[in-house]
Parts: sequence; C-alpha cells; structure tokens
Amino acid sequence: MTTEETTVPDAEQRDEDSRTVRAARTAGKPAFGIAPRLFLAFGCVAALILLACGVALVSGRNVQKSFSVATDRSVPAMSEALTLQSNAASLAAAAPLLAAANSDAERQAALDRLNDRWAALEAGVDKLEKLGARPERIEAIRGSTTALAGATGNLNKAVVAELKLSSAIAERRAAVEAAQDALLETTDKVAEQASTDTSISGVATGMHLEDGVKKLFAEQVPQFRQVIETSAAAERLGKLLVLASAAGDAAELDRLAGAFQKDLETLKAGIAALPEGDWSKPLAEQLTALQALGSGPDSIFDQRRAQLAAGTAGGGALAELRSRVEAATDALGAQLTPALEKVQADLAAAGKETAAKGSGAIRTLMDHGVKNLQGILTMKAEANRMAGLMGQATTAPDAEALKKLKADFGTRAALSAMALLRAADVRDKVEEKRAALQALGEKAGNVFELRSEQLAAQRQAEQALSESRQAA
Repeated sequence: MTTEETTVPDAEQRDEDSRTVRAARTAGKPAFGIAPRLFLAFGCVAALILLACGVALVSGRNVQKSFSVATDRSVPAMSEALTLQSNAASLAAAAPLLAAANSDAERQAALDRLNDRWAALEAGVDKLEKLGARPERIEAIRGSTTALAGATGNLNKAVVAELKLSSAIAERRAAVEAAQDALLETTDKVAEQASTDTSISGVATGMHLEDGVKKLFAEQVPQFRQVIETSAAAERLGKLLVLASAAGDAAELDRLAGAFQKDLETLKAGIAALPEGDWSKPLAEQLTALQALGSGPDSIFDQRRAQLAAGTAGGGALAELRSRVEAATDALGAQLTPALEKVQADLAAAGKETAAKGSGAIRTLMDHGVKNLQGILTMKAEANRMAGLMGQATTAPDAEALKKLKADFGTRAALSAMALLRAADVRDKVEEKRAALQALGEKAGNVFELRSEQLAAQRQAEQALSESRQAA
C-alpha cells in the first residue's frame, strides 16, 4: 500500500463522519466550532494510521514503509490536531480578558495576546493541511476560524467604544459638578442679597405694621429658606454617594468623602432648625439611615475603596448600593415634603394677613421681595435635583432606568425655569448659569445619550463574546 493510499479514508469512515455531523445538526445544537472540527480531523487521522499499518502488516509487505507513514506523516498530524484543539480553547479563554479591559492599555495587551494565538492557530491549520487532513475538514476549520476572527474584531470595536464613552462620561460628570458649583455660588450671593433687600424693605414698611412684618421676616421667611436649604443639602448628599459608588480612583473618592461630611453637617443643622411636627421623628430616622451609607462601618466610600484596591468593577454590588442611596434620599425627601408644605402655608397665610392690613408698600414688598427670594431658593433646590439626576444617569443599570431619569430631569429643568420666572428682579443674574447646567442634560452628547451609547456598546461586547465562544 502506498503513502497516498493511507491518506484516503475508506467508505465506512466517510459514512461514519457523515452520520456524526448529521446527528449533531438534527439534535438542534449550534454549528461546530474550531475544537469539534479539529476533533473530527484528529479522528480521521487516527483511523488512517490504523488502516495503513493494519493493511501493511496483514499483507506482510513493506512493514518498514508502514512504520515510516505512521511516524513521518500521520503521527505528526495527530499531534498537530491536538495542539490546535488546545490553541482554540486558549483563544476562547482569552476573549473575556479583552471584554473586561478597564483601560486602552489593557485592551491592547489582551488584543495582542489574541492575535498571537490567532497566528499560531492559522499556522497550525496550514500545517495540518500539508500533513494530509481531509480538505472538507480543513475548509470547515477555516470557516470557524474566520467566524472567530470576526467575533474578536467586533468585540474589540465594542470595547474601544465603551472605553471612549467611559472617558466622555467622566468628563461630562466633571462638567456637571463644575456647572452646579458655579450656579450655587451665584445663587447663594443673589439669595443673600435678596434676603437682605427684603429685610430692609420690611423694616421700612414695618413702621405701620411692625408686629406682622417682624413675624413674617423673623419667622416665616427664615423657616422657608431653612427647609429649602435642607432639601438641597439632602439632594447633594445623595448625589455624592452615587458618584462615590462609581469613583474611578482613591483621590476622587477622598474628595467626595470630604464633601459628604461637609454637607452632612449642613443637613444636620438644617433639620435641627426645622419647626417641630409629625415629620420630626421620621426625618431624624431617615437622616441616620442616609448618614450610615456615607460614614457608617460599611459605608459606600469604604466599599468602593475596597473594590478599587481589589481591582474589581463592582457590578451588582454597585447597583445595590445605588438603589440603597436612591431609596434613602427619596425617603428623606418624602419626610421633608410635609415640613416644606407647612412652612409654605404659614408663609402664604402670614403674607396674606400682613398684606390685608397694609398698604401698597406692603403689596410691593410681597410681590417683589418675597417672590424674588422664594423663586431663587426654589430654583436652587430644583437645580440640585437636576445635577443629582445627571449623576445617577452616568451609572444607570439599563435603558429603562435611564429613560425614567431623563424624564425626571426634564421635569426638574422645567420647574427650575418656572421658579426663576417668579424671581423677575434677579433672574438675569442667574439664568445663564442655570441654563448651562440644564444644557448638560439636553444638548448633543449629554450624559443621557452617552450612557445610552455605553449600554449599547456593552450589549455589543456581550454578543461578540458569545459569538467568539461559539466559534471556538
């Protein structure tokens, strides 16, 4: 028997291979990847060895030649098929490392390793073809390697997009913080001046209605401002905790922790100064719960610091932390609502009572001084909520949550603009910065769009990773 004859499988072997493939397909399983096809190629080569050596030994002709076929051609083919199976498995195992890259350097390193293994796999297929593997098997293997190359390329593109979007989102988050700080700085100055002007006007008109005006500006107006400031502080605390759950490094985490402690003291003082009511005890309990998330023994700052030290992304743990923060912030806000409603009602009642006793000067005072102050402080609270919603959007877990956050943002943006319209005398001093903050959630490339694109890139990466596993 010649060497060429030993490389041609008999009819029985071909029938067995056909039955194997048909059985796999009729079982409803996905198409073979590289490893199964290499196993078939290995089986064919092994059968050829037995056939070649058996025929030679039975016929008694040229035993030395049969041994040469087995050692010089068939045995190397078996070895190469097994090596290629191992290389295919290593390619499948390396793909998740590319998907998990947290920086462009990590991504490139993982891609380089995949390319090296890919080159080795291609070279092995060429060698297996030269060693006599059946052409249809080689063609099938090359089809799987092409599919694997396409899936790997798609995975790399998705990871590149996700990393770029992560960087862009971090930039937008910093821009939101800067815009919020600028707005609050201007708002605080305008509110302080409006409060002073209103007090002066109150003193001037108080010669006629001293008792009513004094009560109005010594009690109701300060209480209203206190509730608004307290509500804004609660929103800032929630936003800081959400940002902390996604902090990229220890320095950012330390900065957020310092800001949290500062705003926490402001919130405590504000709550302590609120008038007593049915909300007092529940409000104290909710404050304790929110405080524990940021300064307790198992605070978000400590958990995120541990995740950064371990080099883990957080995943489900981060989502749970954000849910706890949102629940605690919402609960605190819900307890502040009745206090705000009570103070607003008292302010309105006192204003009506005072106006009823007064003259045109009092009405001017109420229509301008009090409305300006109320409008600017209400706008400040809504602007803080806008910034908080944009912060939550950068870590939204899915499209549905992102959609809700965007809708809430639109509502808060409209309320902030409406509140400022009531502060007609000071609107021009604040509107530009308020609009700049709002634009970060509405203009092209806003945080909601970027997060939506990032979620889409993550889904594409997951799909490409799944395809690479199937192809391998």
